[in-house]
Order: sequence, then structure tokens, then C-alpha cells
Amino acid sequence: MVHKIGERIQRFRKEQAMSQEEFGAVLNVSRQAISKWENGDSLPDVYNLIAISRLFHISIDELVLGTPTALYSKNIIQDVREKRKKSLLYGRLCILLASLVLTPPLIIMDALNVKNPTFGAVAAGAISLVGIITFFAVHYFLKAMHLKEELTYLGKIKTEKLNAE
Repeated sequence: MVHKIGERIQRFRKEQAMSQEEFGAVLNVSRQAISKWENGDSLPDVYNLIAISRLFHISIDELVLGTPTALYSKNIIQDVREKRKKSLLYGRLCILLASLVLTPPLIIMDALNVKNPTFGAVAAGAISLVGIITFFAVHYFLKAMHLKEELTYLGKIKTEKLNAE
């Protein structure tokens, strides 16, 4: 397997018409390190695998396993879009629920000018519940933001992959 990875690295490097020196300079490693990878004497570390896959516009699976993956397929992008929509929906529902739970006790307490300890305890419980719901709302909104960044990244990679072809 190590030899196969080396063969693939060499093939991709030669397709780009790069010498081992040039390739090493791009990755900030020595020509000897490139030679060892290509001969199967050693493997690049994870950071170099990532850099190599980005440089050659291929997935790490394709580099390591030799099998092109559907990393840039519409299905993955569509799945991320759907997850983002769900996260936004859950976040909005949590905010709505929080406002519905918090508002009536506070309005009633203010309107009736109640200083009853029992009612105060109920209000404190409601406020705690609102805090928990707000936590989940923030969680889902942050998740949606991360998914948006992932979509942007996948779209950028897909565009680069299409432009390279």
C-alpha cells in the first residue's frame, strides 16, 4: 500500500510537470522526503497529505486509496443544505418557544403586582426553562453557521475541481 501511495504521488506530480525539487519547495519539504514517499520508504504526514490533495485537486481518499470519491457530488452538498435548513428551523422554534414560555408569567406578575413566593418560584422555573431553550436555539444557529461555512468550502472546492478539468 505504501508503494501505491508513492506511485500515485509520483504520477500526480509528473502530470503537473513538477520536479521533486519543485514539489518539495511547494510543500516545504526536502527533495529526499519526496523521493522517500515515491519509493515507498516513508509516508507523508497528515498535513502533507492534505496539502498534496489540495495541490492536485483530488480527495485524500483518491490519494491514499486510489479510488476517486464523490466528495464533490450534489448529494453531499444537498445533504449539508438540508442539515442547515433543519438547524435554522430548530433554532427558530426554540426562540419562539422561549418567548412563549417567558413572556406570559412576566406579564402576569407585572400586571398583578404579585409578590407571592410560589409565583416567584414558578417564574424562576420558567426563566430557567427559557435559559435551556435559548441554549439549544444558540446551538442550532451556530450549527447552521458552521454548515453554511462547509457549504461555501464545498462549493469552492467543486468550482476549483471543475475549473481544473
